[in-house]
Amino acid sequence: MARFGAGSTGRRIDRVFDFADRVARGLTQALLAAIICVVSAQAFCRFALNQSLIWSEEVSAWCMVWVVFIGAIPLMSRDGLVSIPIFVMLLPPTARAVAVIISRAAGLAASLFVAWYGLWVVTGSFNMVSQATGLNTRYIKLCVPIGAAVMALLAAANLAADVRQLWQSGARAVAVPGALRADRPPPEASTTL
Repeated sequence: MARFGAGSTGRRIDRVFDFADRVARGLTQALLAAIICVVSAQAFCRFALNQSLIWSEEVSAWCMVWVVFIGAIPLMSRDGLVSIPIFVMLLPPTARAVAVIISRAAGLAASLFVAWYGLWVVTGSFNMVSQATGLNTRYIKLCVPIGAAVMALLAAANLAADVRQLWQSGARAVAVPGALRADRPPPEASTTL
């Protein structure tokens, strides 16, 4: 998604965001595969070998936490976070553009707050060493400030793009996240279960 225009600096920034998106998607896919493997190994060991893996539940839960915070990055990048735009679409164009910009600013503020609070928790004395794995929980909680900080950068980029669209092309050019528009193709149907 081009956010910063056709200039060389804008293209470089867009490439950085695209790289972050690819890394987050790859990491999320790897973590989901790890969850499947760990839970499958636990089920096999418990029911076939009558032995339990004491660390499996903890590791799969930690992977799920990372999936949530890192997996939200590609969603933020593509405006894929849950939104119900029906009421915003009923507004006149200028009010609609203002509502979109306010919601972008609120998303940016929320992401910055979660990043700040997550960093406070990671660097604070709220961490312990896991009994099952021997891992410090600081590393598990690290996904919160990382994911939220990248989401804040993406939210700032989306906010800047919408303000630029409003300034350069008028209120009708500001797209409502989650709304189907005539100038965009409809989303492709998923063939995977």
